[in-house]
Amino acid sequence: MRQLILALLVLVPSSSFADEAKPIVVEGRVPDENAKQDTLRRMRLAFPGVPINDRLEVGGATALQGWTADVGTAISSALPRVAHGTLTVNGGNARLEGKVADEAARAAATETFAAAFRDGFVVDTALQVDAPANRQKVLDRTLGRRTVQFESGSAVLTLEGTAVLDEMAAAIAQVGMPSLDIIGHTDAAGDRQANILLSMARADAVKAHLGRRGIEPGRMIVSGRGPDQPAADNATATGRARNRRIEFLIRE
Repeated sequence: MRQLILALLVLVPSSSFADEAKPIVVEGRVPDENAKQDTLRRMRLAFPGVPINDRLEVGGATALQGWTADVGTAISSALPRVAHGTLTVNGGNARLEGKVADEAARAAATETFAAAFRDGFVVDTALQVDAPANRQKVLDRTLGRRTVQFESGSAVLTLEGTAVLDEMAAAIAQVGMPSLDIIGHTDAAGDRQANILLSMARADAVKAHLGRRGIEPGRMIVSGRGPDQPAADNATATGRARNRRIEFLIRE
């Protein structure tokens, strides 16, 4: 009986390569229903909020020992670092292709991908470093003119704020888990020093939420600028609302 397992995982996210969000396509053949559901579950955890196009077929093939666990580990540890790429597992051969944020991400993805598979698999990667400016456009487009909202005068996220951050987590994963500056800002109302502390606390809250959504905490650096870098005129309510914001900047 031939060994044909997961034939293809294709990641085509909203990125510099696409103007509209596209689903991740998962297709091929897996040994049983448990393997299918575990693969889909791992994909949803690795890419929260990204549509998953399920084209998996069940049965009619045998699997190498531990295949389901190994592929699941590769999905969880290596695939989120890759944008516009493919993960192919065919029999005992596993290959990861695509774009990554920087040389550190390429090294980390290569290492974690190789470590995911036990002896008996032939593993290789073909990863390219993407331009930071293109990845920044993805984050800027995802956030748009929205702001991450908090309860008044506090660092507690509102439901609307968490929804925006869930979309940002998906976008950050799609562009390969780059290193990020997360910068908090406030309007000019009230005491300047208190506003600086509040902006820092809000940036910390954003980092914590993104960490719970699978973004590596070590790749996020937070700071609080308070009212010192306004984006709009503090003389109007609309301007003050725009100034109460979080910036997401990719570190080159």
